[in-house]
Amino acid sequence: MFNIGFGELVLILIIALVVFGPGKLPEISRALGKSVREFRQAADTFSREMMSETEDTRQAVRTVTDTAAETKKEITAAAEETKQAFTAPKNEITAAAEETKQAFIAPKKEITAAAEETKQAFTAPLTQVNSVKTAVTKENGTHE
Repeated sequence: MFNIGFGELVLILIIALVVFGPGKLPEISRALGKSVREFRQAADTFSREMMSETEDTRQAVRTVTDTAAETKKEITAAAEETKQAFTAPKNEITAAAEETKQAFIAPKKEITAAAEETKQAFTAPLTQVNSVKTAVTKENGTHE
């Protein structure tokens, strides 16, 4: 405890014997022993109280850590539910948009085909008229 060697202890006892005398030395030794015992008991009591408080603190930290872990799980589950709640309608909207797109594409193709047929219907007679006109122009030009 104090790192006092045997020689140093003997020197302290000799000085105490000279200073206090042989009659008071046993009384002083008892008082010193009693004081050291009380100090050790106080130190042990303090150490036990500190260990108890430390264990209480550790238990409180475990409780907070467990509660935080549970809360994290609950938040993660709620976030996943929220994600799913938004993903399902998104998928439905995407499917509906695709259906709407297809609903417009099919008539567009039909309209384009009908427009092409109409164009052909008007172009064919026009081509015939132009052929006749050219032929007439050639005939008129050669007769003149």
